[in-house]
Amino acid sequence: MACGTPGVPAERVVLLDGARGVAVLLPFNVTTPLPEALEGTGAPLWKELRRTLEGHDFELKTLALPAARKLWLESIAEARADSPRAGFPEAARVFAARLTPHSDFDVIVSPSLFLQGAPVSGDRARWDGAEQAVALDTGRWQKHVDEDTAFGGAVPALSLHVAVIDAKGALLHQRQAGLVLLSQVRMLGLPEEGMPRFEVVPLDDPLSDPTRLAAGIDRALNPYLPALGGGSRGGS
Repeated sequence: MACGTPGVPAERVVLLDGARGVAVLLPFNVTTPLPEALEGTGAPLWKELRRTLEGHDFELKTLALPAARKLWLESIAEARADSPRAGFPEAARVFAARLTPHSDFDVIVSPSLFLQGAPVSGDRARWDGAEQAVALDTGRWQKHVDEDTAFGGAVPALSLHVAVIDAKGALLHQRQAGLVLLSQVRMLGLPEEGMPRFEVVPLDDPLSDPTRLAAGIDRALNPYLPALGGGSRGGS
């Protein structure tokens, strides 16, 4: 089972508690299905997640998604053979034990992406600890928009859940944090009662802002890892 990742630092660095910083970074959504709407969207976020972990002096390894998913499903099956009600903690211990013969590591980082409905208040959406202005295209109807007729509802948003387990499969950290909005709001016009009509439409490139992605990753990893300054993440 190949775990090496080209292009990451070869040296190992002593970390916060003196442990060796070798992390197996799993592909997105190994432990839970990836929403169909998010397929093919994770490359910019994967880049920032790697950059964050490298900024904390982790040596990174990874698994191919099919191999990681197969290993996780086998781990669930083994855990539930002993206890039918076994869940993530029990499967994580089996997963770590099954991975150990193939690679030495200190932690496994398991990231998963989720779709959320982010409630909108005024011109801002808030979800999973994140806040972002909602892009509103009013067109020629701008003069009809005020506090009483502004969009009220929710817009699709992206969140990141991160679980960190140690080499024995013990859960060290898990947290979910909001990343970015995936849609904007477009004003369609006014019905007879004078209230505006809106539609929610996808943004062209919602993952284009690495600073916002990095901030969400920092929230998902806190307090296990402190937030990095921009310079600590290195270049592209």
